[in-house]
Amino acid sequence: MSRKKWIKIWLYVNTLAIVGIVSLNFLIDPLWFFSHSHKLNSLQVDFDERLQKSIKLKYNENLENIDTLLMGSSRSTYYDQSKFGNMKVFNFAFSGAYPYEYKYFINYAKSLKKNEFDNIILGLDFYGCGYKKDKKEKPDYLSDLDKNPLYILSNYMSLDASRYSLTNIAKSITNHAGGRSYNRNNVVLADKKNIKQVEERAKNKSKIYWKNMEYDENYSNVLQGLKNQNQKSNFIIYTTPLSKPFLQVLYGNKKLKEYYFRWVRDMVLVFGKVYFFTLPNKLSENYMSYTKDGDHFYPEAVENISKIISGQKDIKGFGIIITRDNVDKVLIDLEQQIKNYDLNRTI
Repeated sequence: MSRKKWIKIWLYVNTLAIVGIVSLNFLIDPLWFFSHSHKLNSLQVDFDERLQKSIKLKYNENLENIDTLLMGSSRSTYYDQSKFGNMKVFNFAFSGAYPYEYKYFINYAKSLKKNEFDNIILGLDFYGCGYKKDKKEKPDYLSDLDKNPLYILSNYMSLDASRYSLTNIAKSITNHAGGRSYNRNNVVLADKKNIKQVEERAKNKSKIYWKNMEYDENYSNVLQGLKNQNQKSNFIIYTTPLSKPFLQVLYGNKKLKEYYFRWVRDMVLVFGKVYFFTLPNKLSENYMSYTKDGDHFYPEAVENISKIISGQKDIKGFGIIITRDNVDKVLIDLEQQIKNYDLNRTI
């Protein structure tokens, strides 16, 4: 066979491969660029929520119908954006989030909306007040998304995208969400874990979760910066719940407990009001049924929090509302509650 013929065959095979990859990725849409939904893409893997949600917000959402942003970590991804009463929410939470990152994504969303959001809901985690050594600046792809839509389309030609597409097909066919998967409406679904497995995982994870944690001296400035940069938005602040094993470790460690009280003061002094759920409550005490690992609570469990902060449900039994006026008394009461808390750990 001649060299020329081999080249033609090679080009033909490669063209077919590229067409096949692009067709598969277009059909399944792992980067959330399109709006089509069907049985093969009903569940979507969360391989990079920062990127996926940024794309969805720009190309697949009507921002005129969104008046509220929800920012938070993976814990807040489990909150169904349709469960916040009359607020029209886009859940922009993503895995491993730290408060210093939020300004980039809030500014990005505002640039798309070309206006301020009525509300910004911040889901703040205790780990978020810890110092992070490898802080990164604004993600490059936020600039790329602004400048070049071909950036997204080029990703649909990649083998990585195909791998995620195949994973999504498998999840959708078997209806197996795993620890966290998204439907096509930016809502998380999660499979329930075995209770004994949850208990063991929570106890093991809580032992090492805050190892070597140091308080970020700039934490309150970061929060104040968010408030200053969004003065026309109403901030709604809540803290994410933790299971009993996590609270036992937190309350049993002198340094962590000091950070805990400082964290509360910083949040309240900046924002004036905090819906505080990081304490013993119905969720923490029944964590084996409500969470998969001790700190990521199932969507049906945290729906209670969504309803509380949107005024649909009373906070009693789930948390407390802390304000500048009552913070001193609340912290005294909380200190007493901690002293009486069961610290006899089997972990």
